[in-house]
Amino acid sequence: MKMKKILLFVFSVLLMFAAATTLSQDKEALLKAHMRNFEMVGIEVKIQILEEAAASGVKELGPLYIQALDFVLSNTALIPVDGRLRQMVILAAGQILEHEGLEDNRKAEVAEFAMDMALHMRLTDSIQRVIAREIRFEAAKALMERKWSRATPLAIEHFDATLLEYERGVSTKNSFLEAIATLGSMGSHDAAVRLTQYLLILNSYSEKVKSADDQIILAVIVNLGGLGDKVAFDDLMYVGYLNYTSQIKKAARKSLENLKW
Repeated sequence: MKMKKILLFVFSVLLMFAAATTLSQDKEALLKAHMRNFEMVGIEVKIQILEEAAASGVKELGPLYIQALDFVLSNTALIPVDGRLRQMVILAAGQILEHEGLEDNRKAEVAEFAMDMALHMRLTDSIQRVIAREIRFEAAKALMERKWSRATPLAIEHFDATLLEYERGVSTKNSFLEAIATLGSMGSHDAAVRLTQYLLILNSYSEKVKSADDQIILAVIVNLGGLGDKVAFDDLMYVGYLNYTSQIKKAARKSLENLKW
């Protein structure tokens, strides 16, 4: 009886291994088929292939999405006039940013490209605009995690766009806080200048007894401390003279201590 149980266990393990191997082979075959077909067909069918791949939920199709972005990059002159290429960017970049498994530098480059496209594509379709905004948010997270300072100009544009969207009620406060943190992760002088400019505005609100969100003020101050750029000195110092909470004033003092001279 004991030997029978052992044999049954070994047999079940072998079945599981065989099933896993078959599944892996199926995914590899699916990837090769998609990439081969993508190479041969026109733009309309390329988009259909990407849509089918995304709908499949298979995470191992990253090389297909990279192939699609490479195709877009080789036709960048057509992006402003061909909506199909913009749709391809949204599909491919969105899938890449959602899935792990891509090396950090490559994912940062894809995030930078996706952010650039999402900010500058002239989209008329409301659904595509929503998707492009979500891609911006995912790209911002990827850039922040990798401290990709090369993308500072895009991070500033993303901050400005998200601020406007937040003020209009289009984007959430959490998305705006992430945009602040993305700037803070850039480690660059230009990022510090933009956050300092925004702190100047927040300070002016406090002077005029206008309400400002404490969480946002705190995020700006903390990220300026993380950047450590002395350009923020005057405006961080001024926080101590305004009608802010003790928590905010304490954070400003700590950020002042972190400034590099």
